[in-house]
Amino acid sequence: MDEFLNREYYGPMRLYHICYLPLRTHKKDEVVPTVKNDCFRGELIQGFVNDEAAAYLGGISGNAGLLLLQRMLQRYIRCCLMEVK
Repeated sequence: MDEFLNREYYGPMRLYHICYLPLRTHKKDEVVPTVKNDCFRGELIQGFVNDEAAAYLGGISGNAGLLLLQRMLQRYIRCCLMEVK
């Protein structure tokens, strides 16, 4: 699913820093932790989905949150707004 989205959706919009598993392409110190104290895994969650169901599926699923840079979110919103017009 992540490869399809990158190829067909995010790539054409030049959203190169949006992904499900950022540690595949970024250094850990470039990824902000999402959960400080996770009862499910008992550790700091950084670079991996914190949703338990998505975690069981390997971190790539429709209910998993995408991780992205702020400027990528801004670009995505601009692209969506242009589509609406």
